[in-house]
Amino acid sequence: MRMLVSLLAMRPGRIGGTETYLRRLVAELPTAAGRDEVTLLITSDLRDDPIARQIRTAVVPCTSQRMLAWRGLDAAGWFRSGRIQRLIEQQRPDVMLFPQQSIFPHAVDVPCVLVLHDLYHLAMPQHLRIWQRQFRLRSYARSLARAAQLIAISDQTRRDVIEAHGIDAVKITVVPHGVASQGPRPSIDYASRQYDAEPYLYYPAVTLPHKDHETLLATLGELRRQGRLRHRLLLSGERTRHWRSLRRRIEAQNLADVVSHQGYVSYDRVAELYRGADYVVFPSRHEGFGLPVLEAAGFARRLITSRLEVFREIGVPERCRIDFGDPEQLAAALADRRPTTLERTPISWQACAQATVAVLRRAAGRTPSPHHLPAFDAAAGLTHLYVAR
Repeated sequence: MRMLVSLLAMRPGRIGGTETYLRRLVAELPTAAGRDEVTLLITSDLRDDPIARQIRTAVVPCTSQRMLAWRGLDAAGWFRSGRIQRLIEQQRPDVMLFPQQSIFPHAVDVPCVLVLHDLYHLAMPQHLRIWQRQFRLRSYARSLARAAQLIAISDQTRRDVIEAHGIDAVKITVVPHGVASQGPRPSIDYASRQYDAEPYLYYPAVTLPHKDHETLLATLGELRRQGRLRHRLLLSGERTRHWRSLRRRIEAQNLADVVSHQGYVSYDRVAELYRGADYVVFPSRHEGFGLPVLEAAGFARRLITSRLEVFREIGVPERCRIDFGDPEQLAAALADRRPTTLERTPISWQACAQATVAVLRRAAGRTPSPHHLPAFDAAAGLTHLYVAR
């Protein structure tokens, strides 16, 4: 069987945790696929990217920036790319995977599997530009209808899609993000002692409004005014146009000497920042999953997250989920020196890839029954894959 994976919407350094998901998933797909053939459909500027070095590729001769414009025109019904469709036909795929929430080109004549990350455009439309809202409304709805099978990255996303679009639950398989093996887990006490001189909180997130840096900064500012702030704050991730507003807030809260933004950094640097952090904080107001939470747990870091339901689903303990707008709750969480252990065991990236391949085979008609697919036990609240009975 031939599987074609579209990375035409991938823009390195611009898509946050989705990029980590794509890189980890693609790395495991060839092994998970076994004798089946996997090909990546990429833009020309990904030709030399590490993601394309160990797997067969089909290259569309245009940049990711131009592809972004083409995708917008396709969603509006003003564009048909015969070149891309011919390239797809030349690969003779039995099934295609679209891992970034929309199918492009929409007219592709192949069974499609669509990965759903979130419904941010419905939950917080006020934070999107008009053209972004229109693109998502048109492209996502058409893609949901077009897909033969759907993969949701969390049960929360699955429920949101069913409620918003009336999708048959049988069509959706939940395949959570995985975790990478980090080797021996460091001792919390040992790691903390290395940074006692300057303990810091770490928040890895693109500077978008729903990540809620504002509330975190306001609460840290209040704790500082009360003389109770003992940590610096380190930030990393793409700096969007929203960063200018955040910089003004940092100045207004008198936090310029304790807040440092690293910008977009390599994963090796992110790993260093995780290892050195006294706490990893995640005050986000909307997430389809929250991959950094799993990553931080993999590095044995103490966690403090917002009260999003998806964090409960991941297994963040109740005591670690707070209202970041309440200085007393944050102060109490920072005073809790107990290690954070997730209450649910995450799956590996290998298991994530295996489950994804199983859905692809089903969409291509290579598995006779959905009962043989990996699934998510929502009723039991488990985040591991099991064979449905």
